[in-house]
Amino acid sequence: GTLELRDFTSLNDRDGKYVAMGETVRRYFGARRSNVFMGVSLSHDFTDAQVWEYSGTMFNTGCELEFPGGVSLYGRVRYTSNDYEKKEALAPYKRTDTQNQMTVGLNKRITAWWSLDANYQRTGNKSTFGLYQYDRDVATLSTSLTF
Repeated sequence: GTLELRDFTSLNDRDGKYVAMGETVRRYFGARRSNVFMGVSLSHDFTDAQVWEYSGTMFNTGCELEFPGGVSLYGRVRYTSNDYEKKEALAPYKRTDTQNQMTVGLNKRITAWWSLDANYQRTGNKSTFGLYQYDRDVATLSTSLTF
């Protein structure tokens, strides 16, 4: 579960409480603990202005394959749908957004604590209000330290 108290620096109409509840089931296999997973989450963003308030559903699935030498290959797919409470002044309809997101990546453990990660993420957001439609491609190279 998630509870966020949101207080934006600007656009105070977006302030409010965000709640989400979800579950992910993961199945591990093999000596290196490769896995596949599937999950679902329900959410609601309670905002000061109803044009920003929405109820959402999210489904995700993916896998992580572990190889010798501390290398793993992973992929995930996520689908989200958000239904907004009230129509915006210039919008033709009450807003509904759907988002598809796909991520593939490669992770390399350098030491027991340190790793490198490279991934590519493709996001497509569709909306009944064209202002919120977009496609985005992001490539990331990052490092992490686990302690």
